[in-house]
Amino acid sequence: NRENGMNVFNTSAVSLSSDRVTAFNNNGLFGVQNQHSVVAVHGGATLQAHNNRFMCVAVFAAGRIIAFTGSQISINNNAANGVLLLDGGVSAAYATIKIAGNGKRLTNQDSNGMTLVDGSVFSQTGGSLRVEDNQPVGIVAENSTVSLRLMDANAVNIEGLVLRFGARATLIGQIAPILCDETVLIQGQGQQCSQGAAVQGQR
Repeated sequence: NRENGMNVFNTSAVSLSSDRVTAFNNNGLFGVQNQHSVVAVHGGATLQAHNNRFMCVAVFAAGRIIAFTGSQISINNNAANGVLLLDGGVSAAYATIKIAGNGKRLTNQDSNGMTLVDGSVFSQTGGSLRVEDNQPVGIVAENSTVSLRLMDANAVNIEGLVLRFGARATLIGQIAPILCDETVLIQGQGQQCSQGAAVQGQR
């Protein structure tokens, strides 16, 4: 499509289920744009969004994407952010999420694997999370919340987590490297948060 693969607006709801792969690929702007609505992925379904010419999945204005047990979210090789949350959220429970190769074709400081701003939330319990080979950073959270409870070390790889400007994080599992500034609240057994100039300039 010239613009977006799917728009979900105005308290709408979309359900992806039944072991199917629903693909939002090769669109001119967004793969999926969600404003004040819900997209649920369950029943073994896969939400796939690859090779979009701008952002893959953008969630605004209290919108939510929810991935349930056994479902998958695959976000690869999009020009800018793989996921942008602007007062939005992604929640997953025992699902598989892969965010890889994003931000390489539209390089600027605002493109990452996942960017959270303005009170957004990314939460995952169990399952698998891989945020790999994105430019310039894997996950950046500003004035937002990241809650990751991923106990299986073989099921998690995040290449760069940046927390800043009042971000909050609960991190359980082997999650590194982490950069944060002095305004960040972080908890989690054994988590090490490094501070440095790169945190201030990188978004």
